[in-house]
Amino acid sequence: MITKRTSMIRLMVCLAAFVIFYLYSLLTGNNLSDLLGWFVFLWLLMFVEWTAFVWLRERIGRHSYWVIPCFCILYYGIGMLIVDSIPGWSGLGAAIFFLFTLAVLAGAVAFFFIEMIIYRVYKKKN
Repeated sequence: MITKRTSMIRLMVCLAAFVIFYLYSLLTGNNLSDLLGWFVFLWLLMFVEWTAFVWLRERIGRHSYWVIPCFCILYYGIGMLIVDSIPGWSGLGAAIFFLFTLAVLAGAVAFFFIEMIIYRVYKKKN
């Protein structure tokens, strides 16, 4: 299932979402030039997580659907440990960044499930 074509489609979906956000910020006049680097990082992080979920699905099979929630809980636990270890306002900034990365993880899981549904529909047709 992992081919160069599907990996490129995955990357293009992430980049298209970033371009849509960039055009929105450009047309509305919001000056987000210093945030765009972070958004590029977050979209590429989503691409990596999404590809990792597909890789797990190919290596483990159906049991990968049990591994993904465990990964999400582990990610949340490590993030909370990092946020709790930083006191004060800097801890608040780490918490906000952690929430952004958690939203990216949720998006990657959602796109992974959409891809699996499309794959199953396509598999049944052939």
